[in-house]
Amino acid sequence: MAMRQASETEPRQKALQRRRMPRQQRARHTVEAIFEATEQLAATHGFDAVNTRMIAERAGVGIGSLYQYFPTYEAILLAWYERVSTMAAQQVRLSTIEAMDRTPADAVRFAIRGLLDIYRQHRLALIDMPHQVPQIGQVIRHTSLEVLNRGTIRLYLSQHPEFDATRTERHVFFLETIVHALLRRYAREEPEFLDADDVVEGIGALILSYLAAQTGAESREGPAGHG
Repeated sequence: MAMRQASETEPRQKALQRRRMPRQQRARHTVEAIFEATEQLAATHGFDAVNTRMIAERAGVGIGSLYQYFPTYEAILLAWYERVSTMAAQQVRLSTIEAMDRTPADAVRFAIRGLLDIYRQHRLALIDMPHQVPQIGQVIRHTSLEVLNRGTIRLYLSQHPEFDATRTERHVFFLETIVHALLRRYAREEPEFLDADDVVEGIGALILSYLAAQTGAESREGPAGHG
């Protein structure tokens, strides 16, 4: 059964991989033109209506040149997502450094506000694409922004000895889910009855309540309560 699963997933993994990385300036310009064309077409027509021939035509490159770098449309989307994710991760790093001198409550709200700004700025790539293209949604946990966000949570927990280190991954799961599920939904829908301040305060309150509850529970249980 394991061999069968591997044989089924391998073609899908290859379909999402680049054929080669652009090294020369001209090649980088070609890839950049492909990303820009993809973004423009997806914004106008939706992801389902776009294909590689449309992208090549809009980018002004031959279809053969496009296939030199990307074997499939999905490979273009994943590479574009990773590019945007990497830029967003750099913004998160800067925000994390700036938040170090803040109180825990201020740091949580500051971090949430920063992530919300990133999601709104790059909504098409970071919000709409994973929601509309299942193949991308299945692999984004391994991209730069998601990895950094989980690392930031682990770093915060490691600096607070009141949290049981053996439960770190459980805390990361809950905190990441609370923050990103709510932020992505708000960025995608932006309901009239909520504004950005409401969202930041609401998610911040959930996070702080969770952290306070976990600190209290772990101090009451002590070492014997593990498991």
